[in-house]
Amino acid sequence: MGNSVGFFTLCKLTSQKMRGKWGTLIGGSVCYNLIMGSANQFAGFLAAVLLAPLTAGMNKLSLSAMQEKEIKFGILFNPFNEYGRYVWGVLRPTLFTMLWGLLFIVPGIIAALRYSQTLFLMVDDPSLDPESAMKRSCELVKGAKWRLFGYGLLWAVVFILVSVLTLCIGLLWLIPFVMCFYAQFYLSLCEEKGFTAAVPEIPAEEIPVQE
Repeated sequence: MGNSVGFFTLCKLTSQKMRGKWGTLIGGSVCYNLIMGSANQFAGFLAAVLLAPLTAGMNKLSLSAMQEKEIKFGILFNPFNEYGRYVWGVLRPTLFTMLWGLLFIVPGIIAALRYSQTLFLMVDDPSLDPESAMKRSCELVKGAKWRLFGYGLLWAVVFILVSVLTLCIGLLWLIPFVMCFYAQFYLSLCEEKGFTAAVPEIPAEEIPVQE
């Protein structure tokens, strides 16, 4: 078991590993947000479900960068070859979170934190189905839920400040950084808990893509 990694150490690691990869990460982030933003205008929540593989692709792009692998733009669309798996990987945790949320706000927040690593686990280990990934996510964030919650609040404040001070231009850099930050947080949790996902690296140019 490793020791927990603090916020500023995570930021430093994220920044170091993003060197030389900013162009691809910014391009992937812009493409992802444009597609999701446009889809949300027409389909709302349904867009997040139908385009779940795109979210998985963004997670995979960020995670590959933090694993210091070669990254290419095509990674963003690779998960569409496992469309049903990733749709269920987004829909199942969302339904569970909503059910917990019916009890009260706090149980809903706790459930969202428990299942927060599901997609990272699924893209990191292709053998995991959504149910197994959710269970492992619960194990992974055990003892770290409120740290994760605090990071979410902190980044929300940073987003507001950057949006106001830079007229949203700074978000071009901030959004991919935060995505990579959470990928690095996932890797740090895996190291803390001794989790490994022995997964062979898939060439980017291929399109095979509870507690």
